[in-house]
Amino acid sequence: MNRRLSSGSSSLLAAALALVVLIALNVVASRTTLSWDLTHSGLNTLAPQSVLAAKHLDADLLVIGLFRSAAGNGQPEAEALVGLYQEQSPRIVYRSESFDTDVADVRKYSVQEPDTLVLDYRGKTQLLTPALQTEQDFTSALLKLESDHSPVVCWAAGVGGRSRSDTSQAGYSSVADILTRNNFETRDLLMAGLTAIPADCDEVVL
Repeated sequence: MNRRLSSGSSSLLAAALALVVLIALNVVASRTTLSWDLTHSGLNTLAPQSVLAAKHLDADLLVIGLFRSAAGNGQPEAEALVGLYQEQSPRIVYRSESFDTDVADVRKYSVQEPDTLVLDYRGKTQLLTPALQTEQDFTSALLKLESDHSPVVCWAAGVGGRSRSDTSQAGYSSVADILTRNNFETRDLLMAGLTAIPADCDEVVL
């Protein structure tokens, strides 16, 4: 009987000590710039390539969260992701705004969907809509912004398709504007007599 009590007491003491150590680690981490990832799946850890992309920033990256006040708008998750990148670089500056009242930023960056993250770096921008707010999307946006190469989108012309300069409801001027805001260059590609896609076209829109 005494052995069972002793064994049970030892197990309880070990569990209590483990809990105290865990609490102590969280307290220490909260008082420093270091963070401890104690989650089973590493949800609070960025991949090495994401860390490198954040540390490679040599100018301020402004991140604007344009959210609409509503349950399930994804704001806590998006801001938690931005926070992980901020831990890697002091260059990342974040501010939260209302999609419905911050008309200036919505117009400046041509944001068409609420709950969007705007990334502004050296005058170049990337828009991350709610469907594009994973670590992979954020890192991909960073790499695009840091790159000196602007992808060229060639727009098929002369075959009766919708024009990128057409501002009517049937046109695609808004799409062309979004591409420009996201650091893509656009130009018309005459399809008549075309035998090969020009080498400088990274993408072709038909």
